[in-house]
Amino acid sequence: MIRNVSEIMLTNFKYMDLLEGVRTAQDLVINKGIDFFPVVEKDNLIGILTYKHLIGVHSNRIIADAMSSTIVSIPSSTPIWQAKEIFENNNIDVLLVMDNDELLGIISKNQLNTELGKHVDLLTELYKSDYIYHYAKKLISNKQNASIIFIDINN
Repeated sequence: MIRNVSEIMLTNFKYMDLLEGVRTAQDLVINKGIDFFPVVEKDNLIGILTYKHLIGVHSNRIIADAMSSTIVSIPSSTPIWQAKEIFENNNIDVLLVMDNDELLGIISKNQLNTELGKHVDLLTELYKSDYIYHYAKKLISNKQNASIIFIDINN
């Protein structure tokens, strides 16, 4: 079965105002283990701040100085393999998981790669069945042919 991002997304995040101090976010990373901060201005989502953005930023700066304004969101029903493609095509580190304009969670590239590693055979480095299903579904939906060959190499 193909897993969706809703099954692996992080829900431990805190909204930060654009003009709040970086020190506040740094304290939350250290003391509360919160690594992701959707940035809002007048209740509108305008960016994302991660612990990576906080590295090397002076604590007296405001969130606007450290955040990324690149926001890419996906529905919670998005398959994890499709999320991988979105990461690769957009050259980003974080995806926001949203349904009906409501932020449900956050997926980081590292978190997704850790999950996807579970779906690759360690000996052969070939994808396991869930990726094959995802890719075959993608081919069929694009009106392309899909063929699968199974080979038993030890019998």
